[in-house]
Amino acid sequence: RVTSVAFSPDGKSLASGSCDKTVRVWNPLTGEEKSTLSGSLFCWCPGHIATAEGKAIRVYQMDGKLVAYLVAPSAVSSIACSGERISAGCETGEQVHLRADFLTLEC
Repeated sequence: RVTSVAFSPDGKSLASGSCDKTVRVWNPLTGEEKSTLSGSLFCWCPGHIATAEGKAIRVYQMDGKLVAYLVAPSAVSSIACSGERISAGCETGEQVHLRADFLTLEC
């Protein structure tokens, strides 16, 4: 069951988050599946897509290559990207902020 969908900022890809803990990236013109990523929550970032499932936060390049993996202090309940950073809200109230280099974590 699909729980969320969103176009990439350039409109060339469409992502869908599902209850099966996958995020699928599609070509919206052809319907072709480009990649399947781990996670059920997602957000688009410039040139990347970030996903979350449980405590795991992953950042992928547009081709599906994993470029960063982080563990949040508790289960992630929301994730968003501002271009400058990725921010995640955790179920226990903590916030996690990942800078655009995908290496600097701020809690």
